[in-house]
Amino acid sequence: MTLYYLKIELKSDATFGRGDGIAGLVDVEVEQDSLGLPYLRGRSLKGLWREECENLIAVHPYGTALKAECDTLFGVGGSTTAASGLLQVGDALLPDAVRVVAQQAQFKPHEILASLTGVRRQTAIDGVGIADAHSLRAMRVILRTTPFISMITCPTLTSAQEAVLVAGCYALRHLGTSRNRGRGEVQCRLFDQQGSPLNPLRLRQFTEKPA
Repeated sequence: MTLYYLKIELKSDATFGRGDGIAGLVDVEVEQDSLGLPYLRGRSLKGLWREECENLIAVHPYGTALKAECDTLFGVGGSTTAASGLLQVGDALLPDAVRVVAQQAQFKPHEILASLTGVRRQTAIDGVGIADAHSLRAMRVILRTTPFISMITCPTLTSAQEAVLVAGCYALRHLGTSRNRGRGEVQCRLFDQQGSPLNPLRLRQFTEKPA
């Protein structure tokens, strides 16, 4: 079994939404664990990672062959275990040191959450610059510069598979809710089990059709 570590740093405030809110407080709440620490579900991360890989492969000279490698890594549509792909993408969590402090601190989960997040409010504007009635929404955001780490486990990968994985990682620039509106800008880096960063330009090395 091979291990990789995906390190994510928020370059702007982000919302890893859980699909609901808290009446009277926020319309969109972030995913959080029992300690009050925010996190991003591995399934969501895997889907966005795959999307970036496919975007890169679409413009690569040997995209058809590399698409097969992408499917092997991330799986294909369907509900069977065989369709899930080689990668097991863990939840993106705050670093262990932060988690230890949270466990030892005498604070309630909502207090810990408040220390790492803020609430942003926005409203829809009509064509003449006037706020639409009843459109005010409050969204909790995780503050910029917050780091997250996801552990990736998989069998030993071929050179082509690892190149696709690394290139897609470095192309991953936005995560979470409202990512298409500038929120959730991130910087992602992939490390091997020894802590060495992997080269994001490896996909360029494929000048002939991969085996």
